Amino acid sequence: MVSDTVATQAGFWLGITGLVVSFVGFGVAWWQLRKTQTAVQAAMEARQAAQSRIAQHDLVKRLDEIARIESDLDEAIAARDPSRVREALARWRTTAREAIAVLRREHPDWSELIGAMEGSLAEAGAITPSLSIRPFTYRPLIEVIRRVADLSTDHLTELRVYNGGYDEHES
Repeated sequence: MVSDTVATQAGFWLGITGLVVSFVGFGVAWWQLRKTQTAVQAAMEARQAAQSRIAQHDLVKRLDEIARIESDLDEAIAARDPSRVREALARWRTTAREAIAVLRREHPDWSELIGAMEGSLAEAGAITPSLSIRPFTYRPLIEVIRRVADLSTDHLTELRVYNGGYDEHES
């Protein structure tokens, strides 16, 4: 009888100990799960921040390129060289489309710049086919492009401040 009582008590305490170990194990598993979720969230936030930083850098490059293209277009018009004008307009369309895509994603509130760029794309598309017929009747286009370049310059300052003073020409 005594051995049955000892065995019963030992079984009871082993059961209690197993239950405590299970609760502790469950608590540790729950804590690890929460810790993992926090790490995943932190990694996702870091990825989003990095993507945004890359997009900002890309936008700075595109807006700088817009200013260069505007200057090249001015020179081509002054030289009365339709092939250089056509080439500058092709670069303009590509760069403006890429800049618009980044602006819509990163700065949808810059609607004035986005609208001006979209208008300049429409103007450039309408002018390009007529270059061979009337090569130097596109002053309205250059004015639209100049306005976009001016707006771009204004926003470049804002981007450089946002990027901690990073200047593309320093790299």
